[in-house]
Amino acid sequence: MGLSSLKDKASGKTSAKKKSSMPVVKASDVVEQAILDFKAAKAKEKQAKAEIADAEARMLDEAGDLRVRQSRATGVNLASVQLTAGKQSIQFTQKKQYKKMTDESEDDVRGVVGAGNFDKWFKTQTTYSFNGEALAALPNADKIADAILAALGDHVDLLQVETLVVPTESYADATTLDPDAEKMAEKLEGKGLAVPYKGSFR
Repeated sequence: MGLSSLKDKASGKTSAKKKSSMPVVKASDVVEQAILDFKAAKAKEKQAKAEIADAEARMLDEAGDLRVRQSRATGVNLASVQLTAGKQSIQFTQKKQYKKMTDESEDDVRGVVGAGNFDKWFKTQTTYSFNGEALAALPNADKIADAILAALGDHVDLLQVETLVVPTESYADATTLDPDAEKMAEKLEGKGLAVPYKGSFR
């Protein structure tokens, strides 16, 4: 009961049952062969993943440059382009998604892009251990927040808060279509900020 039960309820879990030791049971020859086939296939899968990663690494820079070049030619930030080389073709996709930045990085980001561009290209997003956005949408949000703070009293440090700096679609578009904005993006990435997730092939 108590906090552990509350946590389980919130996460949709049921109370954990005591684990018993795993029994070893004898299976048939058919299963033995299936186990061998399974392990062999898993080994091939691991090797295939390594080969795919190596091929992606060799294509990634050129694919990214070609997507940017085509986007600028059309004036639209294209999420995907079809690459052709000889008789081969493959689709390359770069989503408008970036690795997490905390609000501690805000000053560094502003220093690179400037205050005006920061307001256009980024937003700050605060979440709590409960759904802060859903709370803020309620007409009595302030009363609920005050009630939570009053209930916590001197233990307000138990309330966990995280504020993130989040690049917007405008940032993704500008840094793809505008060479000057692209240079700013390169400076940010050099500082480990606004780092986009790697593009994908299929």
